[in-house]
Amino acid sequence: MSVQIFDAAKVTRRSGLRGVIFRITLCLAALLVFRPEATSAQNAIPAPPARQEVVGRLSGDDVSVTGSIGFESENGRTTALLASGSDLTVRSGQAKVDLPDGGDIILCGPAHLSILKSGPAITIALDYGQVHLQVGATAQQAYAPFVTSPLKSRVAAGLLGIFLGVFGVHRFYLGYSGVGVAMLLISILSLGILAPFVALWGFIEGIVLLCGGMSHDRWGRALT
Repeated sequence: MSVQIFDAAKVTRRSGLRGVIFRITLCLAALLVFRPEATSAQNAIPAPPARQEVVGRLSGDDVSVTGSIGFESENGRTTALLASGSDLTVRSGQAKVDLPDGGDIILCGPAHLSILKSGPAITIALDYGQVHLQVGATAQQAYAPFVTSPLKSRVAAGLLGIFLGVFGVHRFYLGYSGVGVAMLLISILSLGILAPFVALWGFIEGIVLLCGGMSHDRWGRALT
């Protein structure tokens, strides 16, 4: 009969060593599993947007602007903060752009332009209208198109609507080519059945034009 004697202390030490190794393995596995997720979560956080530089402050009564940074109000007057690439339209009257480095730009409506800045230089891309520069410390350049469209006549547009509105001619004249094409296609594709309705449509718009109900063309320029 054989008798086996177990050393309880030795068994306890081995169990404790195995437990320590098991805990260390779990910690390493947790680091490997959760660290990529934390890294990806940090990478997923969007960086704060870069602050845009103010290239000018626009003030005026009958103006519109796209691409501005924001607006400021002082003494009951609101000014638009312009960024590089801002698009300005002056429907009537005058507007003024104060430049941060001194000088200003006076716009005489109707006018349409864009303001671009590259380094210290400011470029004014003029579509139509009149611009007067008062140069400060900043270098300024003005560009105008070689071909400019003349201002449209209210009387001419009204008469075209009354007599040729069935073909949408007055809409083409004012630059609204999409509406003009629609009126023309309705008259032609209906084989003349809907032509009287389109003619009435054009007649009404012609009267509205002559009465001053439509005062601007497609580009925001006042009708003469």
